[in-house]
Amino acid sequence: MNYLQKQNTDLSQVAKYYGEVNTNHGYGLVYEKIQDYDGQDTKSLRYYIWKQLIPRAIQIQLIHELKRYLSKNSILFVDTSLTNIFCKKIDADNYKLIIIDGLGAKRMGIKFWLYLHCKIYTKYKIFRQWQKFMQMYKKDTDKIDAGITHIRRF
Repeated sequence: MNYLQKQNTDLSQVAKYYGEVNTNHGYGLVYEKIQDYDGQDTKSLRYYIWKQLIPRAIQIQLIHELKRYLSKNSILFVDTSLTNIFCKKIDADNYKLIIIDGLGAKRMGIKFWLYLHCKIYTKYKIFRQWQKFMQMYKKDTDKIDAGITHIRRF
């Protein structure tokens, strides 16, 4: 986040990060609380997918918008879980995807440095992680299409 902020990156689809806090379970990250236009707590994209609250075509549209946003702003979204993206209702009929966690790298090192400082590596990493994200999305939608209704985590 510090790197993105120093680069004056558009963070309109990323939850504000406030820092770390020490808890009885170790360090935790503190992000802003995301709420819908009506004051309700925003739910994860996975919640919306499994509850079938948004038509599949709109889901795909929102996902493509997020992909364009990440690519345009060279944002590394590495923990591409469907629960790390919230689906914020911006009015009664419109939504915006907000990343709440999963940016950066799992491990700091030369590879991460290259991803940050070499555009070709950045684009490659964004592409690879997006493939993984789409595989997760397809896995969930395939289960829904097969009539499976139980899920462990929203």
